[in-house]
Amino acid sequence: MSSQYYSEEKIIPDDLCDQAGNMNLVDMINRMIEISTNHFNMSQDGDIFKNTLWVLLSWDIEIVDIPVKGKKYKFGTELLGYSSFLFARRYSIKDGDREIVKAYSIWTIIDPLTRRVMRIPKDSREGIKKLKKREFDNYRPKISDLEDKGISYDLEIEPSDIDGNLHVNNTVYLKWFFEKLNRKINFNRIKILYLKEILAQEEIEIIIDFSEDFNKAEFKEKKTGERKAMLEIYHDNSQKTSI
Repeated sequence: MSSQYYSEEKIIPDDLCDQAGNMNLVDMINRMIEISTNHFNMSQDGDIFKNTLWVLLSWDIEIVDIPVKGKKYKFGTELLGYSSFLFARRYSIKDGDREIVKAYSIWTIIDPLTRRVMRIPKDSREGIKKLKKREFDNYRPKISDLEDKGISYDLEIEPSDIDGNLHVNNTVYLKWFFEKLNRKINFNRIKILYLKEILAQEEIEIIIDFSEDFNKAEFKEKKTGERKAMLEIYHDNSQKTSI
């Protein structure tokens, strides 16, 4: 990849904001992913990954302030490094020189036919730092188990929830969480671990721990109890970022 950093300036349109004029969380995440996709497409690696699917494994997002409609922001991304099976990325949203959102994500690639994880092709590693396991651990969020706490809700998978990778899109987990939470909260950090992909035919439940300062959630397959994803969101009453 020719450059590990890439950025675009964007004016936030009305249709990506809530009634208060704050950018929706899901749309903010989608814009960050769009920036990294554009970064990737500008590189020379497109043909190398032609017959693969990119899969998101985690998010760790810290929010100081939320973008608002009609204002211009710089959305940036940096490819931090790779291991045999993983890539790590950093994202930022800046209001002038002030960073208002910082995020880290970890990605892998899978074979679209076997759905198995693939090694990062050697030809794509040139000029990119190789990270050790402990370095990847700095970017991978840590979320503890619910330990049988929380309330369980059944989830219904809609056709629109399935993306081009033929599994539930990563932002749908947040949609489900906030729908079942069913109350407004202020927050300043979101951590998500995607453990196993959710397919259209599966029966899924979400278990939410309703705590004072944060919420945790687990997504599980109902029949087997297999854990699909874990989420943790931290409240901040001094912050205007709300859902």
